[in-house]
Amino acid sequence: MLLPAGPHFAFGPGDEFSNDTVRDFALARLFTRHGFDALREAGAPRWALRAARLACQARLVSPLADDSAVAAQTRNLKLEFDALAAASGDRWADLPWEAALTAGTSAAIIQACTGDLLQPGGAVLGRVLRLVTQRFGDQVVIDPVIGAPVVAFFIQHAAEVREASYEIAGQADKLITAWLRAVSRAEITEGGPARIAQWQPLRARVRDHLLRSDLIGSDARLECLALLGADMDDRVREFLRSQAAGRPGGLAPCVERFDATMSLAATDLDLLFELTEAYYIEDSAATAYTGGFNMGIRRHRYGPGIGVPFADWRFGPFWRLIPADPARALALINRMLDYAANCRVGAVAGPRTATAVPGVQLSIPDVGDRYFVGDAHVWAWYRGTAVGPYSCVSALLAVEQIADQWLQQGTPLSVLVAALLRDAHNLAMPGLVVGLLTRHAEQVTDEADPFLASPAVWQLEFAKAVMESGIHVQGRDDPAAGNSRRRWTMPDMAAMLTFTAAGTSDRNRMDALRAAGRNLVEAAATSTQLAAGPGYGQAARAPGTAPPPGSADDGRGLALARRWASMLGTGNYIARPGDNGSTVWEWRPPADLDAPLAGTRDDLDRSTETYRLINAYCLRPVPP
Repeated sequence: MLLPAGPHFAFGPGDEFSNDTVRDFALARLFTRHGFDALREAGAPRWALRAARLACQARLVSPLADDSAVAAQTRNLKLEFDALAAASGDRWADLPWEAALTAGTSAAIIQACTGDLLQPGGAVLGRVLRLVTQRFGDQVVIDPVIGAPVVAFFIQHAAEVREASYEIAGQADKLITAWLRAVSRAEITEGGPARIAQWQPLRARVRDHLLRSDLIGSDARLECLALLGADMDDRVREFLRSQAAGRPGGLAPCVERFDATMSLAATDLDLLFELTEAYYIEDSAATAYTGGFNMGIRRHRYGPGIGVPFADWRFGPFWRLIPADPARALALINRMLDYAANCRVGAVAGPRTATAVPGVQLSIPDVGDRYFVGDAHVWAWYRGTAVGPYSCVSALLAVEQIADQWLQQGTPLSVLVAALLRDAHNLAMPGLVVGLLTRHAEQVTDEADPFLASPAVWQLEFAKAVMESGIHVQGRDDPAAGNSRRRWTMPDMAAMLTFTAAGTSDRNRMDALRAAGRNLVEAAATSTQLAAGPGYGQAARAPGTAPPPGSADDGRGLALARRWASMLGTGNYIARPGDNGSTVWEWRPPADLDAPLAGTRDDLDRSTETYRLINAYCLRPVPP
């Protein structure tokens, strides 16, 4: 156990052990048989902490007569180490209770020391609380084995603890929450209820204590109720549903906390759906929308902060609900988006018709003809660059993240688009779908055709591309596949789809793209794009065919639509030699499409020349 004698062994100050473990056991035996005088005389070096803790445990678990003897031994150890801490640092004062918490009989020791723990002021109890959270946990969870006896003590003596120190009672609630989180994680990830069988009786006692408590509506208590897992009973469910009906704004601890969401999703998915909808969608009768960013949707309670974004795909329960029940989760998210979009355009209770509120009429396969409410900001919500509720942004980010996973697993794009839009009556979800199709354009067949045929979608994508230069509330980190195409617009999409069809000589796709171009021109001819309120809308005009290019009726909007449509025809692309022997395909619009836009182009040229002259010749203040 000792190091072999070396050349300088005779000059050493004492024995040298082969490793720290042997030294710790040797010191522990010394302290157990002869007390801690040697530790005090040596100046209490910190490397002796482990050995001293082991010696304290040996004293506490020795066969003593009764609880009073255990309490007396604990008290004596406390006095001895308090004196040592006065000379060598407060860390030594923690050692007796640290030894008690890690002893195999910690529950009996804590119970025997009830009188000391419940002294007025709660000094001893406060030290125990700090040790459990600091030495055996973090700010979120604690070691469930170490924490169980302490939690049982607080449950048994809740009234006395509150009488001894109200502040300590509040800290005790946090410790109980941290213990329930740890047990919940073990239940979910390490084998289910069988893994936590030893703690289920105590968790049931915690449940009964919470239901009796007069502070049951507090954030900590609500989170604790959501963390009960398999020990949740009908009384808890009834209470949480009553909170959803009478005080839905207080449900954030149940639907915004990570562990609470995970526990509910694993044990009672129906309840999690109910609480999620009750919390995020404000009752229009009780809470009128008066402006700002919430738009009838409650914000995230536990963010943002320093280093924490305003929105993220991991915020809220959405990332957990979607894989658990995709159809139901997407329907819930679309109800949130519908309500927020209607609030955004000022039509919370209005009908979804083409003349009532801003929006876009689209015809989607497997979805049908539908009017999607919203404006340019609603369209860009999924990018976090527009004005909108952060909770909706987080939900859309979660949808996008999981949609990419489904695509990687082989889900067809057509099936995915139909699933995302099936319950949507807002422009936010179509905006996400177009972004999804853009990032995965190499997989697109005819899924993008309805969007290519809508002049409003082209305008909305141009506006979204401009917003990409602004602030992203979820931060700049973008792990999505194809993120280099975030700034693409509909011309980029049209060009790629046209190239793909031409490169594969797919006559059916080339004909379908030309048909989409014709539909685009007809849509521009039979409808007018209105800057209605805060966004874009479509109002029907008299039906008819598009006027010929260059005619008096060929206004600027229709002329732009003709140019866009020409991008969907393979005959409008020419090949020319590029650098290093490559071939460059270049779009050349028909000559008759430029005439209606000549005046607009002249205005742009004049504006450009004006700013060039100002920048070149304007007098500037001379720096001092």
